[in-house]
Amino acid sequence: MSECVSCKKANPENTYRFAIVDVRSSSTTQNYVVAKKTTTTVYEKLVSFERSSFCKSCIKKERLMYVLKWTGFIALFILVALVVAAFRTGSFGLWIPIVTAIGTVIGAIILLIYSLCRKDVFFASDIRTRIASKKTGIKYRFVPLDAKLYSAKGKTEPDLKLFKQRSGLRTQVADKLFEKFVLPGNGDEQVDALIDSNN
Repeated sequence: MSECVSCKKANPENTYRFAIVDVRSSSTTQNYVVAKKTTTTVYEKLVSFERSSFCKSCIKKERLMYVLKWTGFIALFILVALVVAAFRTGSFGLWIPIVTAIGTVIGAIILLIYSLCRKDVFFASDIRTRIASKKTGIKYRFVPLDAKLYSAKGKTEPDLKLFKQRSGLRTQVADKLFEKFVLPGNGDEQVDALIDSNN
């Protein structure tokens, strides 16, 4: 009997398969005579595979948290930008909170539409990332391998560029996962076979 990885509810409605990737980055800065140059190196390593279950309620909560979090960032960004502009021009007034409110509402509507179009499996991935980082302190990326998630509109074949964009992976790990699991179109079945063979 399965349970939701987030709330532990029995028999959750959704089960997803993920490749678990350890993603880290390091930056080095070199000082030159005329400027500084910062180089960022991204390190990605495939750690394992996982089959996790999620209830509809937890997916809905994650969708709402996503909208609220990014709406808060938008509101803060607009407010800071307007306050800085007001200091530079010396023109303070009621227009600052009004413009902030209007910009925040527009941003929230756009975010809501985007979140409704975003597939449940990506919210499930966000939940797993948060749970894993609380337990281990490492921010693993949980990458769904279903080919349908990475097909451009009107196309049946998955697209590597779209896979990298939606998964957030950038190195050869992305290329290998795409080639072995996503492109053949049976990524979920392969993950199930790998997990079942290890049990």
